[in-house]
Amino acid sequence: MAWIADGAARLLDRIAGRIATTFDRLLPPGSVRLRRAEIAAMSLFGIALAIGLLWGVPTLSRHADTLSRERDTLPSGPQVAFVQDLAWLPVAEHERLAATVAAELAGRSVLDHEALASAATALAATGWFDGPPRLRRAARHLVEIDAPWRIAAALVRDGGHDHLVDSSGHRLPLAWPAGTGPRDLVVVEGLAEGVPGRPGDRWPGGTLPIVLRVLPDLAGHEWSDQIAAIDASAVAAGGPIVLETARGGRLIWGRPDAGAAEVPVATRIAWLDALQAGNGSIDPPPARQFDLRLDYLATAPRRIAVR
Repeated sequence: MAWIADGAARLLDRIAGRIATTFDRLLPPGSVRLRRAEIAAMSLFGIALAIGLLWGVPTLSRHADTLSRERDTLPSGPQVAFVQDLAWLPVAEHERLAATVAAELAGRSVLDHEALASAATALAATGWFDGPPRLRRAARHLVEIDAPWRIAAALVRDGGHDHLVDSSGHRLPLAWPAGTGPRDLVVVEGLAEGVPGRPGDRWPGGTLPIVLRVLPDLAGHEWSDQIAAIDASAVAAGGPIVLETARGGRLIWGRPDAGAAEVPVATRIAWLDALQAGNGSIDPPPARQFDLRLDYLATAPRRIAVR
């Protein structure tokens, strides 16, 4: 190896000599001349600095990035937080969604864009969202999720279960044995079309969208919570929607697409308001069925009390 060191020394001495000659030509007369040893040391330092910048900085950067990713990686996955208020979502479902994200990111850094994209895809497949969820790192071991949620609008009874749907008729991932679902949601009965195969799919057929159009008209009234179910069995054949009360009464509502063939929605609402004011409930009299499509209020809008 001595010959390598000797050759390197001669090469460095030659480079220093050329640099010294160049400096001698450039410096004005009377200036202090640098010795070859000094120039050699300066040259060696410059070469070492250049090598360090070209090789050392990228290496240190990669090392720092590796350490950062290791610090931001948990074997069990990060904590998960949703931007939206999910007080309406059952705790068990909230935990299931968070676990879905954590499982996709387990052992991977929250800075890994590919891992975040994989977690977003897994969330989208649950059927809860109208668009792709957006995931971002909010803290060292915390992932924040902002997503367009599909909000529950009703229950559809099929096959002995009440299935959750949104206002557009998408099947949501929750279902309960018939009669055990959330009490604040109306149950739609009598659909000829069966439950969709996957959460997130629309309920087949055209009946459910017609029924769901009625729900906003029935919300926000003193009597709204008395409507327990909607019978849609006649809708597919052109028949009316029928409201069923918690006490077993039936109120023939009609169809939202009937036009002038039926009284306006405001008239039907006024009829229900009058029943509520006169009887303390919207249950019809002993016949147990009223047809709200007829203009009962044209002559005596407040004389509807049933005793």
